Amino acid sequence: MECVFLQAKARQKGPRGSRTRVQEMEKRLDGLLTLLADKEATEARATWPKSAYSAPSLSTVEKTSLNFADSFLPPPLLSDFGRPSPLSPFFGFPFPMVDGINDIISKGVVHFGHVERCVRYFRAETCDFPFVIVPEDSSVDFLRRHRPVLLLAILCMATRSDAQLQRQLEREIRDTLSRKVMFNCEKSLDLIQAILVYVTWSHMYCDPERQQLYQLSQMATTMAIDLELHKPAMVSSFANISHDKLEEWRTLLGCYYVTSTLCHSLRKPVLLRYDNYIAQCSQLLFQIKQAESDCHLHFYIQLQRIVEEASQTFNLESTYVVPEVDAIRIGILTCGFEHKMTQLRMSIPAEIWSNASLRLAFYHAKIYTNEVGLHSTHIIGADMLSDITLTTRSWYQSSERSETLIQCLQATKEYLDQFLALSPEAIAHITTPEFLHLIYAVLVLGSLATTTQSPRLDAASIRSLADFESYISALSRKSQQTIATPNIGRGTHEHMRNLHHLWQQSKPWYAQSITGNGALARTIGSFPDLSFMDILSTIVQRCSSSPMLCDGSPVRCE
Repeated sequence: MECVFLQAKARQKGPRGSRTRVQEMEKRLDGLLTLLADKEATEARATWPKSAYSAPSLSTVEKTSLNFADSFLPPPLLSDFGRPSPLSPFFGFPFPMVDGINDIISKGVVHFGHVERCVRYFRAETCDFPFVIVPEDSSVDFLRRHRPVLLLAILCMATRSDAQLQRQLEREIRDTLSRKVMFNCEKSLDLIQAILVYVTWSHMYCDPERQQLYQLSQMATTMAIDLELHKPAMVSSFANISHDKLEEWRTLLGCYYVTSTLCHSLRKPVLLRYDNYIAQCSQLLFQIKQAESDCHLHFYIQLQRIVEEASQTFNLESTYVVPEVDAIRIGILTCGFEHKMTQLRMSIPAEIWSNASLRLAFYHAKIYTNEVGLHSTHIIGADMLSDITLTTRSWYQSSERSETLIQCLQATKEYLDQFLALSPEAIAHITTPEFLHLIYAVLVLGSLATTTQSPRLDAASIRSLADFESYISALSRKSQQTIATPNIGRGTHEHMRNLHHLWQQSKPWYAQSITGNGALARTIGSFPDLSFMDILSTIVQRCSSSPMLCDGSPVRCE
């Protein structure tokens, strides 16, 4: 105040006042303000909490300011999924913030502007993961104070252009979850949503040898049950439904979808199953339509419900033993699932069906409901039985199984055709469930082409229809094209290199399988091995070998 007064007094001297005196007053003012700022900064640094991440040095800040597009911007989004591009300019703060909140922003790990861009980027992903919504009116300050762990998970998911920063954020969220859940025994909607987001995009930054998808999904579900999110709530009218209640419903449905998807992909027991309350939550969200993505959410849940029913009906969760029922009954059940899929497809509006993620989920469900055709045992002494007995008792010999195998093959090829139609940029943004579905589709196609035996179908014809080599080559080209695509993020490049190498290694496996070398044709008894968990060690082994791709870059598994 004294400086301002002196400066004003000097200016009041009018034309007789010396310009030099005014300039001297202004210099004194600038000097005092500089000293005051230095003093406040010194006191603030003394109160900052100790962290594994130090504030960026001046050279780091200067370098970062020259490479914002390369270091801090999330990759652009494409029109394949109908998403807007979040590539608008932003201005960040290159120094740590002092605002009373102890997080990575106040520590100076990330810029405030980068956080805002990541939140906008996450909002653009809503249609592909409609279970956690960040409304437009939810500011970064609100998220920092009320959803801090979710915000950290969003930053980890959206920071794809800087692999080193993403790894820091991934370590931070794991440490945060360990501290809050294991040591402090905390339970909150924030933690559940953070785990859901972390798991949904975990394949982009996790180490396959340390993957905890199943454990983390079960942790989120258990926490939701402890908070009684699964207990029915009385709803008299739409007007009585609060925003918080809608958020709880989405979170519960997210636990169901993510947990169910991972459990059926990994062939693990399911903790949370579809019931009347889950159906009610899904239906009410679809009717209220508070968020545009609530319509997508409803159909994701319906598809996963059909997958769950098929898994329970045919005992596909953890074993490969078809229930002891006759072939006619299994045929009726498979026809029933086909009818449900047809009815569901007819109920999906055109604007929702245009979403590529939902289409992939639909064709994955079609594969799964027909997978039972791959699981059969040849009855010893079947040649001595009559045709009537075989038709009635033997699923292996039945015409219903042959039809199921053909439908399974068609659904698998439809899925892969849909996937290959995506642009490289869209493929770079697939979620963990979609990644598992892709692996599953390739495993099914490989099983159909190599291990399918049916007295009513010619193995050579099935192999020709499967066209495994062509699909693997197309997937390999697609992954290589994705790797060569700029602006999709370094972490995504590493993930796609691993996937590309997996496709490349599948070619010699297929060649040896069809030439009679059964060492690589891995089966469980007479049943095909379709468990992602069983090929996980193979992926790690192949990724850890470091061969050189055609672009000269080594394969790494980070």
